[in-house]
Amino acid sequence: MKLTTKELILALVAVLILLGGAWFYVANHSGIGGAVYAPAGRVIPGFPAGLLIDSSAHFTESYTMGSGSNAEYVAEWNSSATPQSLFAGYALSLAAAGWQLKNQSSSASFATIYAASSTGAVNFTASEEYPGAPTAVSLAYVPGDFVPTSPAAAPNIAYGGQQPAVPAAASADLARLLGSAKVEFPAIVSATGSDVAAQGAEIAPFLDSSAVYYEHDSLVYADGSNGGRFTYLLKGVDVSSLIAHFSAIAQQYGWTVLDSSSASDAGILEAEATIEAMHNRLRMTYEVIPEGVLVGVQYQTTIK
Repeated sequence: MKLTTKELILALVAVLILLGGAWFYVANHSGIGGAVYAPAGRVIPGFPAGLLIDSSAHFTESYTMGSGSNAEYVAEWNSSATPQSLFAGYALSLAAAGWQLKNQSSSASFATIYAASSTGAVNFTASEEYPGAPTAVSLAYVPGDFVPTSPAAAPNIAYGGQQPAVPAAASADLARLLGSAKVEFPAIVSATGSDVAAQGAEIAPFLDSSAVYYEHDSLVYADGSNGGRFTYLLKGVDVSSLIAHFSAIAQQYGWTVLDSSSASDAGILEAEATIEAMHNRLRMTYEVIPEGVLVGVQYQTTIK
């Protein structure tokens, strides 16, 4: 059968379309064109497993681009956790692991974190298209030293090893402020040393990645509830500025500020919030000592 010129042209176009589709598939799954993709539902080899902390993740895509010092690893997934919850978890986990949180932002439907360390840089985003929709998460990792002039992370950021003693502090102003405290915690049954990351994710906004940590414990209270406490030192700040800063942070994350008082060399901030069926109570104390401002945090979480 002899084909007409029109039929020959159509056949040639069809072949070109098939060849183009085959090239596109190969380019996006074998590295041609700049990307190498992991099999469906898997994470590309080379992506740091320690950065994947979302237990509800359903991976939709993972790939790498470039190589060596120019490599970038990306993992994308859907999550049942909210953007704010994921933000708190990643902010806490990254800070506890010694990453410097360079830029961060969070709202009810969108959250982002950019963090850097001497081993790489991370860009995290989480977004919810509409209330109740799965949260779309993207996490990109680039290996390399992105803070070459920074000192090594303080060895006491992670619990374990020898912890430095908490600097002595005995402020009459702080004692007076605590005398009228609005939050009263039950008696502590046990206090177990733990990583900063073991503190509840809802407490992440009240951490500071630049601080020197002296104490971080997981607590069990007499009424069966759980909580935690940590003590850290901040330099180059004053009590009033810290109270204003953390009061704004608390309100941003849905906490109700019960008290925010300060004196000449001390201060106190108390707040409470119900987050995902858990009622949280928090007290922060601030005390000026020769080394800087000593910040104490204690919280309690009760399942409603």
